[in-house]
Amino acid sequence: MHPTTLWPAAAGLAALLVLPAAAFAGAPGCLRVASAAPPDQPIDSYSQHSSTDADGKVQLNDAVTITMGDRTIKAAHVTYDPDTNVLRLVDQILYTDPTLTATGDAGTYLRDDSAAQLTNAHFKLLQQPGRGTAKLVRLNAQNVVRLDQATFTTCPEGETDWELEAREIKLDTDANLGTAKHAKVVFHHVPILYLPWISFPLSSERQSGFLFPSLRSSTRGGVGLSEPYYLNLAPNYDLTLEPTWYARRGASLSTEFRFLGDHNSAELDTTLLPHDRVIDRRRSDLKFTDRLQLPAGWRIDVNAEDVSDPTYLEDFGDGTQVSSTPFLPRQANLSYRDDVWQFDAELLDFQTLDSTLAAVDHPYIESPRLTASALWGLGAARILQWGFDAESVNFTRATGVAAWRTDLKPQLGADFEGAGYFLRPNAEWELTRYELRDNDAATPEDATRSLPILTVDSGLQFERLAGGRGQRSVTLEPRLMYIYIPYRDQSQLPVFDTAPADVNPIELFQANRYVGTDRIGDANEIVAGLTTHMFSTASGTRYLSATFGESFQLEAPRVSLPDEQLETQRHSNLIGQIDLTGFYHWNVQTSLAWNTAEERTDKAQIALQYRPADDKVVNLAYRFQRDQTEQADASLAWPVAKRWDLYGRAVYSLRDHTSIEDFAGFQYRGACWGVRLLGRRSVSTRTGEHDTGIYLQLELNGLSSVGTGTDSFLERSIRGYSASSSSH
Repeated sequence: MHPTTLWPAAAGLAALLVLPAAAFAGAPGCLRVASAAPPDQPIDSYSQHSSTDADGKVQLNDAVTITMGDRTIKAAHVTYDPDTNVLRLVDQILYTDPTLTATGDAGTYLRDDSAAQLTNAHFKLLQQPGRGTAKLVRLNAQNVVRLDQATFTTCPEGETDWELEAREIKLDTDANLGTAKHAKVVFHHVPILYLPWISFPLSSERQSGFLFPSLRSSTRGGVGLSEPYYLNLAPNYDLTLEPTWYARRGASLSTEFRFLGDHNSAELDTTLLPHDRVIDRRRSDLKFTDRLQLPAGWRIDVNAEDVSDPTYLEDFGDGTQVSSTPFLPRQANLSYRDDVWQFDAELLDFQTLDSTLAAVDHPYIESPRLTASALWGLGAARILQWGFDAESVNFTRATGVAAWRTDLKPQLGADFEGAGYFLRPNAEWELTRYELRDNDAATPEDATRSLPILTVDSGLQFERLAGGRGQRSVTLEPRLMYIYIPYRDQSQLPVFDTAPADVNPIELFQANRYVGTDRIGDANEIVAGLTTHMFSTASGTRYLSATFGESFQLEAPRVSLPDEQLETQRHSNLIGQIDLTGFYHWNVQTSLAWNTAEERTDKAQIALQYRPADDKVVNLAYRFQRDQTEQADASLAWPVAKRWDLYGRAVYSLRDHTSIEDFAGFQYRGACWGVRLLGRRSVSTRTGEHDTGIYLQLELNGLSSVGTGTDSFLERSIRGYSASSSSH
């Protein structure tokens, strides 16, 4: 976050009319000045005519040119008074340097004070868009430029759609800092914003100062006005203070502190609303993220957030995904990685925001979760591999059973692979122990489980050239995997973090059909899959990827989770996934889980995208999961004219016959400004409450923006859209 940048190249004004101590020599019409800045660099002046009057004043007339290094001053008339050491410039004054040009009616240079001024000046930046006017330009020896009754705009000449008008602008080019007093932003001749004082950088370096106010409005949050102030505390850390006044709720203060070091990056965000008049209570939000890279492969990661009440995100969150969050995680992790070892020590807690959830449905606190793994190999090819995975977790919750769960899984395997094939037999032994607490009298305090896991994974790869010139390559990759896990009665074991695995090609080839350690599903099955790829032979660009797979149980599985209904059929759903990319800017992603026994679809998803450019995107999607979700999703971002863009998205629940999220808007991008209007209506999937908001953002190139930024919201909501490509 940076303060408003007005004139990054205006440092050239510091050189305006700098004419140090002068001494005359040479023929009539030639003025030579010995310069003091830079030392000993002469200043030469030439004119068509010159004369000296009775008072000793030197007159230079007609096309006077004064040069000093890469700076040039031209004027119709120049008068030098040796008694006062003043140079007076009159008519057709033109100043140029590598960054700026300026014109004026009259100017003076005071030798004794090393000060210069120019009246009725017009200036233009040369290295980036920017121009303006000033009734009076004053410059001192400390390279401080003062502009009285000044204007500034980044619009091209003849299209002054907006400009900044200020009573006084001060440019400190040594400090690369500019300030303006009694400034107002005028848009199409209409004042839209008044700023008693504002500061801005004169370069790309960060500077402390006020940012532009932002406006927001929504049904739940109400109307809010913010005035951020940015503090550039050091090159590697900064702080932004953002007081906000809500018409309905009261005043709040938000802070954002960022730190970036050689081995550490951190961010602390806070918001405090001391008294919310709507619900008559204090509201707050605290979020902290940190990554500390320690020596010898160690690292610490922290990610935690806490809000004052369960409805905070409903009132102040941005979008359906945020407002529908049921839990906020607080996580701290110490990790180690090298070529053999991996180690993690994690603390995980949650703040529950969904007040409708019963206590027994809250997630467990893990304090701590300790994991370690190692893998060794024999020889450079590592054909023979052995190692282990170990885990110990302390599960606690306000109600229900708690326990330490310790799991150790040694393994031994081999990896035979070559051109077009691989064979990977593997044997593991799962050893699990529970030390239970707060359990009922009928449940033992300790429980154990021990079982082997045997897998043999194999695959082939065939490849051939396709196309008239062999410009494409097509692969055919059959895969076959055998899994054996004997049955163990696990009905007495508690469930802390385990659920059925998602139905997709990756999980299909996992040995355990559950995610988590509380259940190890018995298996005597064969998994078969077929994958094909099509890609460019020259560039490697992938055009098509398709995978199909299914598992076949040789014995009916018996292990289940509580309340889980096991399938009676001896084979899984037929899983399919197809990705078509790079076909004339079209992309198609599909996935399907087909129940062959019932001849029905249990899960399906298709996403169609047309994306000829980063700011030209059309998305159509359909998501279905039996007895849970059926949604249609359409979104677009598209330029409809030379400077006009349209945005929109609609997410509709076909199962509930209701809209989940809708927004639509437009953007106009002018030569030096842009405006974006967005209307949004969303519903919390947790509470069912709707929130409606209208957002207006006005962007003035070179002057930051007025309003609430919507770029990040659009990039999150419209898949494949990039706001950077649409900026003018």
